[in-house]
Order: sequence, then structure tokens, then C-alpha cells
Amino acid sequence: MPEPGVAWLDLGRRDVPFDAGRPTPFATSGPVGAVRTLTRIAVAELYDQHARLALPPSEHPELGDWVGCGESHPCTLFDTLSVLADVDDDCRLVDAYRALF
Repeated sequence: MPEPGVAWLDLGRRDVPFDAGRPTPFATSGPVGAVRTLTRIAVAELYDQHARLALPPSEHPELGDWVGCGESHPCTLFDTLSVLADVDDDCRLVDAYRALF
């Protein structure tokens, strides 16, 4: 977090579809694995390799936290990624699937 109310994600236009809207952050997980639901957080800008989050004063993500993001239009995700990760409710990797489109 370079300043209050702003955080950066290692996620960008190369990683996610954006033609039908920006990704929506929905959960975060710290190093100990405690998952928290995120509310009132939005991707303010989506750059080539990064996303800038707009945060309310109550949210304070830590460096290295995982942030789960939902896609605005999942169909275009299949064109973007060659491997899709399947994670459980605790943000643990369950499986991976090749997208053959």
C-alpha cells in the first residue's frame, strides 16, 4: 500500500479479460491462510501487468496477501489463460485444468 486507500495487485490486462468490466475482488488470504470476504473494494484501474485497488479506510491488506478476484465475463477468460486454477473456499489449489479453445 503506497498510500492510504490504495493497493496494487500483481494482476493486469495480460492476465484477465476486461472487455466486459474490471475484475471484482471478493476475498483475501494472508500467510496463515485466514480467508476474509472483501466488500467495498474495487479495481480502480487495470494496467498491462498491474491493478490499482481503491480501498475503504477499514481495509488494510498486507504485502504478500492473496486477493481473489471474480471475472466480469468468464467466457473470455478461456481465451486469455491456457490453465485454469480450481481453488476451494480456503483459497487452496484443488486442481488445474487446461483450456483448449
